[in-house]
Amino acid sequence: WRLWYWSGLWKSYNPGEIYESIDDLETALEMNPNHFGTKLMLLNKHLQIGRLGLQLPSDEIDLDYLKSMIDDIEKNHSDLGFTYVVVGNYYRTINEFDEAIKSYAKLEEYQDQGIQFLNQSYLYRALANTFKGDYEEAEAFFRRRLELDGSTYNIYSQMYLFKNDFEGAIDVLNEWEEKLISLDLPAQQELNAIVNINQLKFLCYAHNQLEEESLRHIQLTKEARINAVNLRKNRLSDEEYSVQLNTADYIEETYKIWHDILFGSYNSAKEKLVSYKSMSEKINSPNNLHNYYVLNALVDLNLGDSESSIKNFDMTNKNNGFFGTPLDDDYYTYFKALALKANGKIEESNSLFEEIASKNFF
Repeated sequence: WRLWYWSGLWKSYNPGEIYESIDDLETALEMNPNHFGTKLMLLNKHLQIGRLGLQLPSDEIDLDYLKSMIDDIEKNHSDLGFTYVVVGNYYRTINEFDEAIKSYAKLEEYQDQGIQFLNQSYLYRALANTFKGDYEEAEAFFRRRLELDGSTYNIYSQMYLFKNDFEGAIDVLNEWEEKLISLDLPAQQELNAIVNINQLKFLCYAHNQLEEESLRHIQLTKEARINAVNLRKNRLSDEEYSVQLNTADYIEETYKIWHDILFGSYNSAKEKLVSYKSMSEKINSPNNLHNYYVLNALVDLNLGDSESSIKNFDMTNKNNGFFGTPLDDDYYTYFKALALKANGKIEESNSLFEEIASKNFF
């Protein structure tokens, strides 16, 4: 059974093999009917659990199958703390947030299996309350989680983004930045945190239409990224060092074009996209044109050319995102849905909106 399990596990991360992965995992489960790991991999095809591979398309999610598997692990694996992460995630998926919170609360009883269950209990209750709309309770759990090790500022700030409170998000990011020194992190981790802080501040200022601050934080993100690269320079070959500097330039240009789009400078964005294509083609990634297509799609959409926008979106997909630039996943799906709607393809558009609405996960 192990060979079938490992085959199914590896195939779970390849979009072209997801159905084969299900076949292999089902074979493994037939041979070993009570293997928790196999059940988790199968569950993850219908429910986001963690980094356990890809999910099926939203119209193929089988809620009846999902419920039967949830009942199974709750009955047969109640001795494992992670069971209640999965059960809680199931209730979050179907928007039964009070039931999700009850399940996450049970994680406190499993601290003998690892302190991570107390961490997860606080974090997941914070998230469930966020999506429930009880932001005061969510903040209380985020604060309890921060008291443990101070590592949740990134997600905490996104609670404010979720409710479009950009100033609140910036306050949290400022607090994170002020506390970085006291967290006593390794230098590389601290620099990576500064990159994340400035990236998120860029998004906040850009979506809050504060142009000067938006541009300033694009520059601060670039500087922090270069500092992070220079810190590890002695561990890199000359070629690797050059590649990482070029990547920093590429990410900066991505944000500048995105900035132009968010501030309505569509002609400026289109001009930048000409040279940006050749810059993208030099990136060593099989999906190196993903951002190029998405940014073109956003420009086309805002200029009223929904047909061209859809064509650009169709040149890539939501799973092809590039490190450091969040133009994938839900962001991609949302704006593709808008393009489809503008083009009169209401049924396809609604399907994508429903996909986003049922996904209450960071």
